[in-house]
Amino acid sequence: MAEGHDTDLEYTIDDLDVLEGFDVTVSADGRRYTVSGKCPQCGGKTDYTVSRGTPEIAKGLGWRRDAPALPQVGLSEVPVNCCCGYPHAHRPDNEYFPGCGARWKVRLP
Repeated sequence: MAEGHDTDLEYTIDDLDVLEGFDVTVSADGRRYTVSGKCPQCGGKTDYTVSRGTPEIAKGLGWRRDAPALPQVGLSEVPVNCCCGYPHAHRPDNEYFPGCGARWKVRLP
């Protein structure tokens, strides 16, 4: 278990507020933002990428038909889903994001 990661936490969809304390990396073309940090719900390390402008399929997702397009964002905030990669108990089989169900926003720098 990663230090501080609550792997006993059951999957629960939880919409949190705008949070601080995350690293935001902007791609060279300025179209993608990657948010990195610890999930505020389960404490697991998470990296989440969103696209500004025309939605794209996330790199590394392959050609899965059920893969969601990356959300479009404005210029002030980035929506984030927990992507800790841990199979939290009661996570639905059809849930795409590999995490605990937490969702929040991060302000862009």
